[in-house]
Amino acid sequence: QSALSGSWQVSLRAGLALLAISCAFVVRARAEVVGEKPAPARPAGRISVSTGFDFSSGEYGESEATEVWYVPLNVKYEWRRRWVFRVTVPYLRVTSPGSIVTGRDIVAVSEGAPRETREGLGDVVIGITHRFDPPHRALPYVDLSTRVKLPTASQKEGLGTGEVDTTLQVDLMKPFGRF
Repeated sequence: QSALSGSWQVSLRAGLALLAISCAFVVRARAEVVGEKPAPARPAGRISVSTGFDFSSGEYGESEATEVWYVPLNVKYEWRRRWVFRVTVPYLRVTSPGSIVTGRDIVAVSEGAPRETREGLGDVVIGITHRFDPPHRALPYVDLSTRVKLPTASQKEGLGTGEVDTTLQVDLMKPFGRF
């Protein structure tokens, strides 16, 4: 129990540090042109909800196949085109000889375990992305993201590891003409 509490604290601190760093670098200048009609006001934010499904099947080095159905419910809030907040709540159905699954990934397969089907909610993933526009056209756009996987899935059922996982990601994007 204390190890889980410690990892939650580390994850929370890492997420707050990323948020503080992102806020420190956010500088937005707005120029006004005299005599020009102001552009229509855009809403500050927008929300979207999506879902889908992923099916995978493989033997993962074992004699029997493991089948995973992954159906996420994704909620995304985009604020001022700079900040993106995401929450994913997945539903999993796993038929296997004792596999442990995190999201769409197979972590371990227990050899010799009876083949069974387990299903339920998977680990919830929350994420924050901050988008940086390049200061010059020759430079790329930069997205700085962090994600935290919360151990909400049943570890006993093999639908999650029971661990908090964190991810830090940097994406670069550079348009070239029409591409």
